[in-house]
Formats: sequence, C-alpha cells, structure tokens
Amino acid sequence: MSTWRRAGLGLIQSPRYGVRHWLESGELVEVLPEMPPPDMPLYIMYPAGHFLAPRVSVFIDWLRECFARPL
Repeated sequence: MSTWRRAGLGLIQSPRYGVRHWLESGELVEVLPEMPPPDMPLYIMYPAGHFLAPRVSVFIDWLRECFARPL
C-alpha cells in the first residue's frame, strides 16, 4: 500500500484483508464504520463443459469459505 494513504493524505476504500495489519496497529483508522461499502463480488471463471480438476474444485471451495466469513 502506498505510504501517502497512511500519511493522512486522504481516504481509501480497500478490502479489509489488505489493510488489516495497519488497522490493528492503529496506523489506519476506519471512518464511517456504520456505513460499510457494499460487498465486492468475486467471480471464478472456467470453461463450461470441461473437466474440472479436483484441485481446482477444492481451491474454489476454499475461496468460497474464505470470502463467506467476515474478516
């Protein structure tokens, strides 16, 4: 993340997982917590009708689980 964001030079809208460290350390402060932005969609694309390797299926399930729980 750019240092200007942490230098008090503006507001950002960023996924929580990307700034969690700075929020926990107090380097960034959440503003307007009562007005969270809408959820960001996550799309997983793969060719229809093709065999989906088991490891890809497991990865997709893992992503769903990760993004389903609040951070």
